[in-house]
Amino acid sequence: MVIQRRFSRIAASLAALSLTLAPNAGQACTLIAIEEIGTNHMRAKCQQALASPKRFLAKLKADAFDWAELRDYVVAFDDGKYGCRKNKRFVFRMLDSYYSVGNRKLTDPALLQRYAFNFSEDADPAKRGYVYNLLWLFTESGTYLPMGWTEADARAFVERPEHWPIALAKFGKMRARDDAVFASLVDPQSSHFDRQRALKLLDFPSKHLRQRKILVAELFADPRFGPPEYAIAERLLPVAALYPVEEESPARQQARAIWGRVIDAYNQSGDPALRAKADDLRAKMAPLALNGWPVVAPAKDGRVWLSPADWPQKVRNPFVGVQLRAALMNANDYPSRALREERTGKVTLAVRFGLDGKFAALDVVRSSGHTDLDEQAAKTILRRFRPKLTEMTVEGYQGREVMVPLVVVNWDISEESGENGEVGLGHFSSGVLSVVALSRFADVNQGYSCGIPPSIFV
Repeated sequence: MVIQRRFSRIAASLAALSLTLAPNAGQACTLIAIEEIGTNHMRAKCQQALASPKRFLAKLKADAFDWAELRDYVVAFDDGKYGCRKNKRFVFRMLDSYYSVGNRKLTDPALLQRYAFNFSEDADPAKRGYVYNLLWLFTESGTYLPMGWTEADARAFVERPEHWPIALAKFGKMRARDDAVFASLVDPQSSHFDRQRALKLLDFPSKHLRQRKILVAELFADPRFGPPEYAIAERLLPVAALYPVEEESPARQQARAIWGRVIDAYNQSGDPALRAKADDLRAKMAPLALNGWPVVAPAKDGRVWLSPADWPQKVRNPFVGVQLRAALMNANDYPSRALREERTGKVTLAVRFGLDGKFAALDVVRSSGHTDLDEQAAKTILRRFRPKLTEMTVEGYQGREVMVPLVVVNWDISEESGENGEVGLGHFSSGVLSVVALSRFADVNQGYSCGIPPSIFV
C-alpha cells in the first residue's frame, strides 16, 4: 500500500508537470496514468481475493460490497480485465456465495446470466434449472417457453409472489411471458385477478390482442366480475362480430354473446339514446332478410316483383345454378370520401328485367341516404357478379317488367381491423352483404372472401 501511494503521488506530479509543459499531451498522459493506476489497483484486489478466498466469499455473502464493486470483481475474473487473470471457476464460487442469500437472484439479470454460464457440468441441476428459468423471467424479447414447459408451467412461475412484480413490470417485452401474466389477470379464480389492470395492458400490441379484448369485455359485461361497464365492453368488442356468418369461430361466438348482453342492458336503460342504440345493434345482429320481400304481385306501374324463393314453376329462373367465383364487395370498395366523413347506411338492390325479358338495370330500391354509397354498391356488384347480370333473361312475362330483389349492402365502419380477414366479411345467409371498413386509414389487408352463395340463389 505504501508503494502504491508513492506511485500515485509520482503519477500525479508528472501529470501536473505535463499539463504545464504541453496541455494537450498532458491531458492524454493524465488519462493513461489514471487508467494504469486503476488497473494496478484492481489487479491487487484480485490477488488479495485469491490469497484468502474463504474470507472474500464470506464478505460477499455478508453483502460487504456494493453492486458496482461486485460487478468489477465478476468482470475482472470472467473476462480477464483490469489486469486480472481469467478464473471462471472463481466467478461461479463468487456468485454462488452471493446468490445463496435471500432473493438476490431477482435483482440483476446481467450478473445472473454470468452465473448461469459458469455452472459446471456437475452442478446441482435443480439450482441451474431455476437460474435459467429466472433468465426467461428477465428476458426482454422472444416468444419461447423454457424447454419442457407448458403454458400452465409458465403461468405458475410468474404467479409466484416474488416473480409477479418482475413479470408485470416487463409486460409487453415477450409474448410467452405476457400470455401467462394476462391469463392470470383475467382469471377470476387467480389471486392476481384485476380487470382494470388487464384493461390498461391492452395498450400493448400483441398477436393475441383481439382475443384479449374479448376476454376483458366479458369481465366488464358480466356482473359476476364487478359492476358492469357496458360502454367499455362495447368499445373492446369487434364490430365485425355483430354480423352473423355461417361458420362461427369460438372467439366470434363469445363476442356475439357479449354483444347480446350489452344490447339487453341498453334496451333496459332509461336513456332513450341507449335504447335506440340497442335497436341499431340488434338490427346488425339479425339483419333484414330478403324473404320478406313481396312475392309475385303486380305493381300499379305494371311491374312484377319476384322473390326467388317463390319463383313461379315453368318459368325459367336466371339465378338457378349461380356460383359465386369472386368477392362481390370488400372494404377497399368503401368510397374514400364517405369513409373520411364516416358516413354509413344500407342500400337495397334489385335486378330489373325489361319488357323483352332481358336484363335492364340493377336498381336502387331502398337508398342508404347517400348517393355515392348507393352508386358504388350498384356499380361494384354489377361488375363482379358471376355469371354476368347483363347476360341474364327471364321468360314468361313478355310485355311486363320484372323486379327481383338481389341483396342489401350494409356500408358500415369499424374502429379496429380485427383478425383473420374479418374486416369486410360478406354475409349472404340472410341476403345481406356487410361491407365493414376502417374509420381511419391503416395499412392492413382489407380483402376477404364472400363465402357461401346468397340464400336467394335457388
